[in-house]
Amino acid sequence: MSGFGYNWLGFGGGGPSVPAFPTATGGTITTVQTDYKLHTFTAGAEFIFTVGSDATYGTKVQFLMVAAGGGGGSTHSGGGAGGGYLYNGDYQHTLTQGTYPIVIGTGGLGGTTAPNNATSGGAATFDTLSSAGGGRGGDYGSSQGTPDSAYAGGSGGGSGGGNSQGNEGNTPDVTPTYPSQGNDGGNATHSAPNYHSGGGGGAGSSGENGASEGGGGGSGSSSSPLSATLFAGGASGSAQRFNGAGSSPNPNPNGGPAGGGEGRIGYHNNSAEGDGEVNTGGGGGGTFTQPAADGGTGIVLIQYKFQ
Repeated sequence: MSGFGYNWLGFGGGGPSVPAFPTATGGTITTVQTDYKLHTFTAGAEFIFTVGSDATYGTKVQFLMVAAGGGGGSTHSGGGAGGGYLYNGDYQHTLTQGTYPIVIGTGGLGGTTAPNNATSGGAATFDTLSSAGGGRGGDYGSSQGTPDSAYAGGSGGGSGGGNSQGNEGNTPDVTPTYPSQGNDGGNATHSAPNYHSGGGGGAGSSGENGASEGGGGGSGSSSSPLSATLFAGGASGSAQRFNGAGSSPNPNPNGGPAGGGEGRIGYHNNSAEGDGEVNTGGGGGGTFTQPAADGGTGIVLIQYKFQ
């Protein structure tokens, strides 16, 4: 009789049962597709995860991590690249119960001096995972006589004007475990007195080469089912015209709609058009003369089935 009593009160038989589906706290939480919770992190925080007993969904999450975009280079500069775009597909990532710090990448700074002092974007991190920041845009480097290279990253920075190349995206390489984080930056041309810089690479396509104008930034991506927003677009590179009319918008700003900034074209123009948009991982626009534009901050999305 006493054993029956203990079981009835919940003290026997292994204790209370574990819910089938996981629960979690942290970030901004929304219900999507009826049965799923989506946690959105636009700033550093903690994701606190409690496992469920369901064999398929109890420990599994989907994620999308977008690192910050790179800054545009300093002078005759290439566009900053979009941040790394890393997602895992259909519930392949397993978590144990616990607290997971989330780091949101800080946008790279546009160049302000020669030689180039632009910076690449900051990484986004979750659990053991990291998406790489977008590479900074390159610089012609006229003060030292040699091109100052664009940087590699989630996508690669566009080259500054002067027979130099954009750098590589998907660095470090995350394939074949995940789809590529991003694409390469565009190359520059050198046809003095015009310096046509390459666009920064984006998650959706490579940066364009500088030709008669500055190269357009690579497109962003919305390939993850967690969000239809375009993330991680590259920024346009700069160009120069000796037309005596000051500056005009770069007519090839492919990065803008995808989160990247628009580069500038002009003679002695001292501004860049378009920082990368906040929480999109967009790159910062290049400029003929400094300062260039800054990259946009990153974002982390985590989703799981809750019922």
